[in-house]
Amino acid sequence: MRLALLFWIPLGTVVGSGCAPDPTDPDVLVVTLDTFRGDHLGAAGYPRATTPHLDALAAEGVRFATCRAPVATTLPSHLSLFTGAHPLRHGVLANLAGEVVQERDPELAVLAESFEQAGYATAAFVSAFVLRSGVGLDAGFETYDAPDAPQRVGRATVARARSWWQEAEGPRFLWVHLFDPHLPHEPPPELSSVFRDDALEESILDPRGVPLRPELVAHLNAYDRELVETDRLVGELLEEVGARTVVLVVGDHGEGLWQHGWEGHGYLWDEQLLVPALLRAPGLEPAVDQGPRAVTDLAPLLLEQVPGVPAPQVLHQARRTRELLGEGHLALANPRGEFADPLTRALWVEGPWALVRRVPRADPGRVEHDLFDLRVDPMQLRSLTRARPAVVARLEARLLQVAERLGEGGARRDRAATEAEQAALEALGYGGSSDPGDR
Repeated sequence: MRLALLFWIPLGTVVGSGCAPDPTDPDVLVVTLDTFRGDHLGAAGYPRATTPHLDALAAEGVRFATCRAPVATTLPSHLSLFTGAHPLRHGVLANLAGEVVQERDPELAVLAESFEQAGYATAAFVSAFVLRSGVGLDAGFETYDAPDAPQRVGRATVARARSWWQEAEGPRFLWVHLFDPHLPHEPPPELSSVFRDDALEESILDPRGVPLRPELVAHLNAYDRELVETDRLVGELLEEVGARTVVLVVGDHGEGLWQHGWEGHGYLWDEQLLVPALLRAPGLEPAVDQGPRAVTDLAPLLLEQVPGVPAPQVLHQARRTRELLGEGHLALANPRGEFADPLTRALWVEGPWALVRRVPRADPGRVEHDLFDLRVDPMQLRSLTRARPAVVARLEARLLQVAERLGEGGARRDRAATEAEQAALEALGYGGSSDPGDR
């Protein structure tokens, strides 16, 4: 398997502006799947047939079996994917922080800029207002198509993307974002009977510690039906772009589905952080990469398959992130309201250990921890904090050290949300003062 992080490219490499593309440069498709649990992918062992098209893609390329997002929130995770920078560096920690919009550090390069500079036709078609133009993702895209409404169904987004693909002159760089699995879970009516009688609910929910109550079963089934629809849309895109196109498909975060008592996302357990990540390219040998990987690692792996697109800034950003993280992974919970210190809800994963650090809202002078051994407790149901105090102390020290260094040099811009932004984002469940860590 020819996959390595391209961190050896020197930062001083010059990217030309408006370069004439090489006729052999491959087309590139990036698909981001909002709210897609990594363990609901058929290729990852999920017992239901939720993802036949994604499973076929996994068989043709590389599946990253352990890929985590740095935050279980849409905008910050997407910015980390496209910049290679951790949220502590690019500065966007929430979709909406109370009534404040956080905009990324403008000094950071975004992946699409490199493709535009290399002569690619570039376009993005996104399905939710949270990824609207003006919050740091539209740089480098000649076409940036986002809904004015809070969200739109993926079928409409894919139709627009396919039309652009058919009309654009290559080489093409296309990003498509699908939002269907996000709350509220309302799958297409024609899928209403799918999974209704397969009798798999108990085998899925019981290991997660989720009670087999009718409303929770209905929630699971509705979510899985939305994954079926999302998978069908990915299949349409793959058919459109053809087998010679370089394809990266990745989730931005997962979904709670009442595991740990949490319906949606925004917190620090693996059901909300582990995401599907698949890469296919001509000449890339099919394989399963056991990782661990982070979303911030993926841009370099994609660029390795497109050697005609030098991206020294993005590669430098991703290299710096990986150097600071080492073999660990730092994730943040979604801060809300005025209680927005990013380390009030933080996770450090190192080897078999996962440490959750939290500061209670009612007692900001106190720090609480949960420690999980992922080898024997992958669902993170049994805290070992009292049994392994030395491990807790070591991991917390590492978490704080890495967080301080990741945040060096970050310079985001904060501004008040407009009334329209506030309304659209609150319609999607963002904003307000609730905190998942206080549930």
